[in-house]
Amino acid sequence: MIVELIKPTIDKELSRNIKMLHFYENEIKSLPKGNISIKKVNSNSYYYLKYRKDTKIITDYIGKDKLHIKPIEEQIEKRKHYQKMLSALLKEQKEIKRIIRVLS
Repeated sequence: MIVELIKPTIDKELSRNIKMLHFYENEIKSLPKGNISIKKVNSNSYYYLKYRKDTKIITDYIGKDKLHIKPIEEQIEKRKHYQKMLSALLKEQKEIKRIIRVLS
């Protein structure tokens, strides 16, 4: 009796979880990865985006303008947040599937 009441809710939760996983995976793909590093030469600061591609570390020059760097920093922080959310959703999905197995 209780299983019949819980099962539809668990199925809806699994569906929601899968949709959120796809959303975060797509968002992560669209955002830059890595970190911003600063190189100082004389009194000038130069900003670079560093990230891994396979086994190589790639360094892309961003520019000198601090105002141009702020949006990229925000995107990197957003990506890190989304990665944490994705990790939590994967753990949640594992738990939901375990519950479904037990109820079946």
